[in-house]
Amino acid sequence: MYLKDLKNIAMQLIDEYSESKSPTEDEDIRLKLNGLFNTALFEVAQIKKILKVYNFSIKEKVGTEYKSIGLPDDFMEEKRLRYFSSNNSILRYYIQRDRLKVHKSCLGSFELEYYAVPEEITEDNQDDYEFELDMDAQMALPYYVASSVLMSDVSANYTAFEAKYNAKVEQLMRSAQEKENNSTVTIHQLYSI
Repeated sequence: MYLKDLKNIAMQLIDEYSESKSPTEDEDIRLKLNGLFNTALFEVAQIKKILKVYNFSIKEKVGTEYKSIGLPDDFMEEKRLRYFSSNNSILRYYIQRDRLKVHKSCLGSFELEYYAVPEEITEDNQDDYEFELDMDAQMALPYYVASSVLMSDVSANYTAFEAKYNAKVEQLMRSAQEKENNSTVTIHQLYSI
């Protein structure tokens, strides 16, 4: 979904209007939306992480003990590094800051699955900003925004939106935990010693 779509959902929650009516134009609320969506995005992305893949290959040995490979700019955390050896060597590597260090004996193709830091939503972002989160995680964001906007309005009951957001976050946490508990390990080669 796009930022515009989630802003519309948030405004429907805030204004309690139907799709056939137009939302109230409130400049103060409009100016807060990007910042609130950014806060919610980074909070939810810690729970329902954004999975990406980075492919690279190493074809020649290097003179140093480890070859240094730059990690993607949005790298947050490693999920798995798959190695397709061209010389039957055993994968040896480590991550140091923004670099992946692969032992010089490891030649072949690599597939790094990693969790990414989301792209920041700033005041300059247009409504065509596309969220990288899964749909279930995206749908929690408007409830956070609605709750935050209405929190300062003494006549509004923001707690219903806060409760809905918290319930959605809890469901995301359960889902992430179940996925982690049910993950499988794939063995690509067996060696007899």
